[in-house]
This record gives sequence, structure tokens and C-alpha cells, in this order.
Amino acid sequence: MANTGKGLNQEGVAYTQFTGTAREGRGKGIALAMKLRAMEELKRKAAKLFGTTNDPANAAMRGINERLGYVPEPPRILLEKQLG
Repeated sequence: MANTGKGLNQEGVAYTQFTGTAREGRGKGIALAMKLRAMEELKRKAAKLFGTTNDPANAAMRGINERLGYVPEPPRILLEKQLG
């Protein structure tokens, strides 16, 4: 399992880039516990905003984020170019 992201920046903003569990650990509240632990630490550090990204196809993580009070922003379009 992993919960990776950037640290708290000078403006008091932090983001998680990825929260996940191994397949056998899914549905057991592990991702929720990781997010809650991160939020506790960021509150302790006086964070002002904790953002995250979400794969639109990942309904389980979208549900966790909604329960935690995340508010969606307008979608951003990411582009990628495979080289050679």
C-alpha cells in the first residue's frame, strides 16, 4: 500500500497524488485510514488546503473523498505523448 504526495508548501497547501492498497487489502478501510492520518498530520502542521486527484473510473476513492468533504474543481485535461 502507498500514500504518496508532496509535502506542505509555503502557502499551507498539500496534495496527495496517489492513495492505494494492494488488491487483497481493498474494501477494509485502509485507504480511508491513510487519508485520515494524513489529514490529522496536516492539521497539526496548520495546513490550509489538502487537495487530491482522482481517476474518474475509481468510484471507491471518489466516495472516500466525498465522505471526507473534498469539493470537486472543474476537470483538468492532461495530455500525454508517447515517444518513439
